[in-house]
Amino acid sequence: MTKAEKLLEKLERRVRELEILLPAETTRNLYPRDEQDSMMGYRLLCHAEMEGFIEALVELAVEEVWGTARKTQIITRAAQQMIEFKDKCEFPPATLRERRISDLDRLKGIANDLLGKANRNNGVTEKDILNLFLPLGVDHTLLDTSWLEVMTDFGRSRGDVAHNSWENHTRYDTTPAKERDAVGYAMLGLSALVKHVDDVIGRNV
Repeated sequence: MTKAEKLLEKLERRVRELEILLPAETTRNLYPRDEQDSMMGYRLLCHAEMEGFIEALVELAVEEVWGTARKTQIITRAAQQMIEFKDKCEFPPATLRERRISDLDRLKGIANDLLGKANRNNGVTEKDILNLFLPLGVDHTLLDTSWLEVMTDFGRSRGDVAHNSWENHTRYDTTPAKERDAVGYAMLGLSALVKHVDDVIGRNV
């Protein structure tokens, strides 16, 4: 089992533990306020766990790539892809700069920047995921766009709860099944992120 897979296993275990917050289903799908609060707590806590997991994956990949470069003074394929992505986002490109910066120094800056992004991250939406994983050299065409939309919806649903008081809602339109399904759909794509990180680490040779 890879380090990334162990992080996923830990997340899956925690999400299963949080299901204790979901009340029993009722035939009329009517729940008292305390049970609705519990369902909202499930949503918020699952979101927090997924957010932390995504950040941990990025930190793992960055530490592996930069750690190898620092010890060996060699730019691996994974490191080169991180540098190439940075070049695409910068103007002027590195080839036109008067002062030439070594690839190792550039990689150090990229690693620090990406670790900072992970530390400041505050969501699981498509924008958050792309902002963290594309700089690792992950090909955006390999990311499931439908799942990214699911994550954006999940992030917004978390925000609806986190940034609104109960008085702004007559009743949250949710059920234990809806909450469990939303989390389940979000979890489906996280295993793909594990594979992408494992691929990055696999190119770190």
